[in-house]
Amino acid sequence: MDKKESYKQFWLSLFESKTNYEDINNAFTVLFDKNLEDELYKNNLAVQNDIYREEYETWMKKAQEIDNKKKIECKFHFGTFYLPYLYYVSSELMNWSELRDQRIDSKGILQTSMQGLVSTLVPVSAKVLVQEVKRLHAKSELGDGESSEQFKMYEEKVLNDKLYRQEMFQLYPVLFEKLALKTKMFLEFYKDIIENVLSVWEELQISDGITLDRIVLGQGDTHNYGKSVAKLLFSNQSIYIYKPRELTVDVAFNKLLKKYNTWVGEGQDLKTFSVINRKNFGIVELILYNNQVDDEKKKKYYFRCGELLAILYSLNASDMHCENLIASGEYPVIIDCETVVSPFATKDKADLQLLEKTESLKRTGLLPLYIGSNPEKVEIGGIGTTRNHRTPYKTYAVKNQGKSDINLVFDYQEVKKEQNIFGSELNKKNIADIENGFHYAYMILMRHKGEYAKIVEALFADVQIRVILKSTAVYSTLLGLTYHPDILMDNLSQRIILCKDYVEHYRKFETDIYILENQALLRGDIPYFYTYTNEKGIFAEGGKVADFYSVPPVKQILDKIKNLSEDDLHFQERILHQSYFGEKAEYSKDITGLMFEDYSIDKNEYLQLAEKILDVMLDKSFTFGDSYRSWMDCLYDDRNDKLVNYSYVGGDLYNGEAGIALAYLYYGVVSGKSYYIEIAENIAAYGNSEIKFYNENRHSLIGAFTGLAGNLYLNSKLFKYTKKEIYKKHCLQLISKIDKILVYDKMTDIIGGAAGYLLVLCSIFENIEEPQLLVVVKEQMKAVEKILVKRYSANNGGWKLTLEGKEKIYTGFGHGDSGIITALARCDHLLGSTNNREIINEVIRKHKSLFSYENKGWYRTNEKELIGYGWCHGTSGILLSRVLLKKYGYENIDDDIKCAMEISSTRSFGNNTSLCHGDFSSLEIMKLAGKVLYDKKVLEREKLSFHWLYENVMQERYGGKCFRGTEVLGLMLGLSGYVYSLVQHSSNEIPSILYLQ
Repeated sequence: MDKKESYKQFWLSLFESKTNYEDINNAFTVLFDKNLEDELYKNNLAVQNDIYREEYETWMKKAQEIDNKKKIECKFHFGTFYLPYLYYVSSELMNWSELRDQRIDSKGILQTSMQGLVSTLVPVSAKVLVQEVKRLHAKSELGDGESSEQFKMYEEKVLNDKLYRQEMFQLYPVLFEKLALKTKMFLEFYKDIIENVLSVWEELQISDGITLDRIVLGQGDTHNYGKSVAKLLFSNQSIYIYKPRELTVDVAFNKLLKKYNTWVGEGQDLKTFSVINRKNFGIVELILYNNQVDDEKKKKYYFRCGELLAILYSLNASDMHCENLIASGEYPVIIDCETVVSPFATKDKADLQLLEKTESLKRTGLLPLYIGSNPEKVEIGGIGTTRNHRTPYKTYAVKNQGKSDINLVFDYQEVKKEQNIFGSELNKKNIADIENGFHYAYMILMRHKGEYAKIVEALFADVQIRVILKSTAVYSTLLGLTYHPDILMDNLSQRIILCKDYVEHYRKFETDIYILENQALLRGDIPYFYTYTNEKGIFAEGGKVADFYSVPPVKQILDKIKNLSEDDLHFQERILHQSYFGEKAEYSKDITGLMFEDYSIDKNEYLQLAEKILDVMLDKSFTFGDSYRSWMDCLYDDRNDKLVNYSYVGGDLYNGEAGIALAYLYYGVVSGKSYYIEIAENIAAYGNSEIKFYNENRHSLIGAFTGLAGNLYLNSKLFKYTKKEIYKKHCLQLISKIDKILVYDKMTDIIGGAAGYLLVLCSIFENIEEPQLLVVVKEQMKAVEKILVKRYSANNGGWKLTLEGKEKIYTGFGHGDSGIITALARCDHLLGSTNNREIINEVIRKHKSLFSYENKGWYRTNEKELIGYGWCHGTSGILLSRVLLKKYGYENIDDDIKCAMEISSTRSFGNNTSLCHGDFSSLEIMKLAGKVLYDKKVLEREKLSFHWLYENVMQERYGGKCFRGTEVLGLMLGLSGYVYSLVQHSSNEIPSILYLQ
């Protein structure tokens, strides 16, 4: 393999396994306007730029020639390596006339410039330098002394060897290019700060004789050519914060708070701070953290937090997380206002209404906000419930500093002391104070609605605000990759790694946005976008980038204020309450204690309870747009069923509108009450209005329960029961959209991936006698079948799925092989084919090796770490698969069925009621097994068991404690599942949801 071919293989290793070289080539052409093949073959990839080598060596020589009395002190690890850059900055500053200004303490400023420069250069170079020490240590080229002596030898002898530095230049030419660029940007920015501070000296009201002593950088990410927030320390101990952007929004927000203070009573006022604003920078006073408060002041603090929450809600604010809120005694203070106005990027009016209704309160960032999943999730909300002890993301930290076994450890770090809390967890009284403050402020704003709207329009008429297109964590991860030693070897690899986000994730932005992001990342900055409150476009350092908003930010706010109402207040108060108390979900509150007893059963009672539940749910719904109907709900993650948040349910079958609509539809069909069918149609309408927005650049999940296939399933049932042509049209549209994104599916399984789509297609093929639809469905079934067969790993005897952060082979139905082989077998059965019989039989044989006689069950994965008993993972789902396979003509699985029946009857009940992994699904599977096996005893036992749940669990819990002791509405975990199960047990007309019948 030649060098250029090895580069191609190296680049492919940086991307997901499904990415091919052509994908990278296409992305490179789009993002850098050059053909990768041309770039690859026209130059020596590792060619170095002699300008940076000569510059570095010139600075090093001059630094070493300085008289010892004036020598720059290198008090940093690898100080010799950074010496040229320190020399350059210090010599430039010492020869700069502004530094001789009497208002400047030149010695302190020089000292902090050296500290700031090194903190800027270390992230770029640390991985290379640590790797070099380890490399030379492994080769025994650092002597035989103690590890600290060996490290000292590297610093003082090796780094002073010009020949060694030449080797580093040849190996890492991009490293030195980046360090030189960073150094020059740092110097320009440092000078800018000093010049700008001096230009507003009088406004700072600094007394005569007071000097600017230090400028402390590193107060945040760098943007726009190395600029970041800086702390200004003066000789009289006063401290100000310098921000390298205009602060018109900070000025406007503080004026708004001052006006609000004129409307409120004593003890309800909010703290403001002074702002100096210029076109390209601003300076604000430092708000000091003060946690020395008694219980009465703490009560006022949390009440005021509620007031701030109401005001920020009215402005569509975002990103007010724990680092953006300071507890200044009894006053909460927002210290960075760049996102106090944060417009929604919307497609249409209905979408905007939905987002403002369901997301804007949580989006403020003040309420409990979690990053990551259990057990590693971290709360970062501005007024969250707990104190964090570690960072939310893993970062690099140096281990064994100053020693030859120095290393970089990628792990969670200890978080700095939080300044938004008082050192203890929030209790119920604190939360009540927040709720009271929110109610009070909302009522104040509503009472002054007309005047408030005019003030907001006047203050925020043409204000610059930040636009956050992606999480900083996404950018930081990419930036960190560009500093990897292997990527610092050539400029082409630098640009290739920046194609990663474009290739692997949603291409939902204009190409110009990705190009600007890459330009920023290549120079070591986090991309920064902004807009103005009267604009629809977004801007970057070079001007307008693209049209972005359908409604200008200030218009969104004014409409929001116009719609303030008591109904909205009560709705938002429910969101506020659930945000704090939903996390109290407990497994113990789920246990059903199912017992098998004899009953006299009246199925009409089931329908009566189903209607009660549907009416309760209807009271909790909200409408928006063109009579669309939806809900907020407690949404759980798929690892440990711990509450993620209280949020808009979305459109899927598992938690969302499609599943809820099915519950209303099935009840309407069985009861003969068309009112409930009409409600089902209203629920489905918003999801169907969204179909036109799906495209190849929006890689939505396609599976049956969390993907677009769930909406396809719903529309097929609406078509079947209402006979309306519009639902056939929606089915055809969805199939066309899914067809275009099928190749991007990453899930493969039933719940989120291609196998679930195949089951839905099979359902339509079985149930809908409409020629046009059947032709399209049959073609799609074959297309999906090919994809599933292609992804099958013959060596491993199954399909590798990435769940819970790891790639494994899973055995379950919802997630795993059992569901996938069932989809293939059903497809074969309907198409009169035996194409997949060999694969299916091989998976069945593989699963026999994953059965544990000792633990009485199948392991969830090929790594044999856990036994599962549910439909999604475990025995119930495997039983469902084997029963259906028997129905499709598969043999030699009777032992599996018998074993699964025995285990399921003792292990799969009593944990919870849900359709995903609870009693409802286990009973439905038992019922299906009884029918396929012609076992009347099983059918009778299932019927009696369900009635026990009706008598002892469902009637007690439907009022709000149906899952983990909380209110859940969705089909697979919540009240819609109650309704579905009740209706299914009162009629034989209702198809099974568990295999998309």
